[in-house]
Amino acid sequence: MPALDHSSDQMDSLQRFVVRLVWRRISGQVYPLLNFSKTVLPGSLSFDPREAPRRLDGIQAGRAIAALAVVLFHANVYILPHKLHDGAAAATFYNAGYTGVEYFFVLSGFIMFHVHRRDIGHRGALLSYAWKRFVRIFPIYWLVLISLFVVTLIVPGIGSAELRDPLKLLGSALLLPWPPAPALEVAWTLRHELLFYAVFALALVSARWGLVVLASWTIACIGMSSTSLGSHPLGYLLSPYNVLFSMGIAGAVLFRQFDRTAGRIMIAIGVLGFIAIGQADVQDWMPLPFSLRTWLLGLCAAITIAGIAAAEPSVPRVMARLGDSSYLLYLIHVPAMSVVARLLAAAGGAELPPDVTIILVVAAAVVVAHGLHVMIEAPLLRHLSRRMSTSRAPAAPPVHVMALDR
Repeated sequence: MPALDHSSDQMDSLQRFVVRLVWRRISGQVYPLLNFSKTVLPGSLSFDPREAPRRLDGIQAGRAIAALAVVLFHANVYILPHKLHDGAAAATFYNAGYTGVEYFFVLSGFIMFHVHRRDIGHRGALLSYAWKRFVRIFPIYWLVLISLFVVTLIVPGIGSAELRDPLKLLGSALLLPWPPAPALEVAWTLRHELLFYAVFALALVSARWGLVVLASWTIACIGMSSTSLGSHPLGYLLSPYNVLFSMGIAGAVLFRQFDRTAGRIMIAIGVLGFIAIGQADVQDWMPLPFSLRTWLLGLCAAITIAGIAAAEPSVPRVMARLGDSSYLLYLIHVPAMSVVARLLAAAGGAELPPDVTIILVVAAAVVVAHGLHVMIEAPLLRHLSRRMSTSRAPAAPPVHVMALDR
């Protein structure tokens, strides 16, 4: 009779033991991090749960700069070469504007904790949280998507193929992780935002298990970063981008321990590092693996955002206002610049240097987006927030917080 091979059973037992051990360590140690006022965060790190989140104009200005960076990137990579200059573009420097996406993901994590920290562990706040997140994303997104759909009906050949497919259009409207390419191309980032909102919502239901899930999700995204997962569904659920939300939360937790001087130093370090990594990538000075580059950018963004929150620097009011309209700018900048480029081309604008036309098309997109924000988005947000405050849901945040909570 052959001898029994117990090696496989022993390996399975060892694996189960390690998994149980790691799970116990995570669930036993991460929960105190959320019990801020009683345990881990003494002194300057603790906060008064009754303290209303402040509107941080420096954060809004940073949001405006990040949005402008993304717009410049798309203008230089897509609009100028294909709509105006027959393959030519402006300076390669602008191509690093893609890093604005990493900044936005980190900023989203920061803002979720900064605005909703008082709601953690309070199930009664879940309805209010869900409504705020819905208002934050969907109404203006649907208006933009419907507008593009109408344009495709009037002018055949314009717009993506997904706009003409009813099922794909529905999936795009609901920000489902299908089709792989959403009808509004930039909406791929909103899918990650919704995924993060869902994970963060668990912390409102249970502080302990919410953080366990968030920590486990972050660790899984890091652990699977070297594996080719494809786009859907694992490539979306375990994307390296998802780690950036946790970096933002860490910045929101830690910034209170720094004074204004330290905050200014952090801003300088974070901004210089952020620019250096982006330029090193687009100039091919120091190619980095995608995941590592993404996380280094995220780290610099987290340092910058935490520094801004700690230093509370004075910023031009116009930058804060542009930050308020940055979401709408992000949604419409590609079609807006496409229209402007067509008009420029018809007027002989292709004869201008690309370094001039990039400023023209970007400036036009900013003006259009801010105008639509003032006329449509801001009144819509105020109306929906008033409806929430008069419903049975908890009251809407103070007016000075509304712009930050987005």
